[in-house]
Amino acid sequence: MEDAIVRKLRGVVGEQALTECRVVYVLVEVRKLLDLLDDASQFESLKFYCDWAMHAWMDRRQAKDFVASVDEWLSQSFGSGTPPAELNRFVELLYLSKFRDQLREFLRSHELPSRICEGEEWSNFLRLYSQVIEDCPLVCEGTSRLLKYVDRVVLTRTEESTDAREPIAEPSPFRISWELYWRNRCKGRLDLHPNQRLVGSTLVLGDRLELP
Repeated sequence: MEDAIVRKLRGVVGEQALTECRVVYVLVEVRKLLDLLDDASQFESLKFYCDWAMHAWMDRRQAKDFVASVDEWLSQSFGSGTPPAELNRFVELLYLSKFRDQLREFLRSHELPSRICEGEEWSNFLRLYSQVIEDCPLVCEGTSRLLKYVDRVVLTRTEESTDAREPIAEPSPFRISWELYWRNRCKGRLDLHPNQRLVGSTLVLGDRLELP
């Protein structure tokens, strides 16, 4: 089965011009290989974006772990400060550069062409991917009684801002908007800074609070 999936991927990523349908096909086949080879833990960001293209609602282990990490990050932010490891995890999951790095690494590990991860081809891939998810917010839910702040996170594709406060390090055709659903059923929002960092992002609770 592994060889058959690799052969199918080779025909798409190596020879054919990408379309929205072919981007979905690539992500579905990559996701199959991740499950087949039990590689998901090494390619967390890649799996995350594959799942978003395939599912509108996630309540399985990855989603629950993600919500628990958001909750822990909020807990640390309101307390003594977020540990660097948690900061890095969010950057790796939510910024598109890690998605590209892991897709490139995954393709090369199977001796597949990785040109879709380079230059204009990557820009085109992201543009097509954004069309796949534009009407499909990703809903992640957690159920643990240990959650302190949030038990639901909704991620939505939005247009890239044209009025950034400073030059954007790596422009992309879209950004990700966060909605945070607090355990008291109120709703908040996290506006991520475009330059791959949480410092300077804005957390909206009811009053506007800028993260230190």
